[in-house]
Amino acid sequence: MDDNFLAFLANLLPSTWSRKPLTTEEKINENIKKLRNVPWFQSLFASHMDIFIMNDYVRFSIGLQNVENLLKNERKQKIFKEDLVHTLQKIRMSQQRKKKL
Repeated sequence: MDDNFLAFLANLLPSTWSRKPLTTEEKINENIKKLRNVPWFQSLFASHMDIFIMNDYVRFSIGLQNVENLLKNERKQKIFKEDLVHTLQKIRMSQQRKKKL
């Protein structure tokens, strides 16, 4: 019965959901490249390069952004920057705690 239920649920999902990834490595790298032209991002990238390269959550978050629209809208850019700074700080604190152990 469980298999039938799972098959039923799978049939409810649109086929495009299962075929199209939310983001790709190419999109992530393209967005990072565009953001590196922005002074506030340059500073963050220089300070946290290891996280931008290795952390899947940060990379995925950047890949999901529509950078063109983000850079045209100061409010959206400010919100993105604040969220990114907060995330980077939490990751850095977590890394420091692990080093102490």
